[in-house]
Amino acid sequence: MSNFARIPSPLSVIAFQQFGGKVSRIGKSKTAFCHRDAQYDHLFVSIWNDPSESETQMKCAREWWEAMKPFSLGGEYINNLGEEGEDRVRASYGVNYDRLVALKNKYDPTNFFRLNANIKPTL
Repeated sequence: MSNFARIPSPLSVIAFQQFGGKVSRIGKSKTAFCHRDAQYDHLFVSIWNDPSESETQMKCAREWWEAMKPFSLGGEYINNLGEEGEDRVRASYGVNYDRLVALKNKYDPTNFFRLNANIKPTL
């Protein structure tokens, strides 16, 4: 998918948020967010109303991600994730993932807070 005009739903959105500034002046390990050298945050939101369009819309979103992946640092802002899976969660936290797993083991070993982009405890 190389052209946004080809996105099947007129409700879908692409956003680019500029980073830099204060974002880049905070150390990667100071917060959970590690992609502090990114220039932009890219978000593609596929929105549709008709459940029969789900397969087409999700295919389109995956194709868009594949097209953008070469320009990515490998992870994204964690709040941009849906249900892409544990590998994407791990990539989004990058070098901070193991530290966050240790915190999860300490404060939520039963994985009570398990929705959204979850870090699973290892206990």
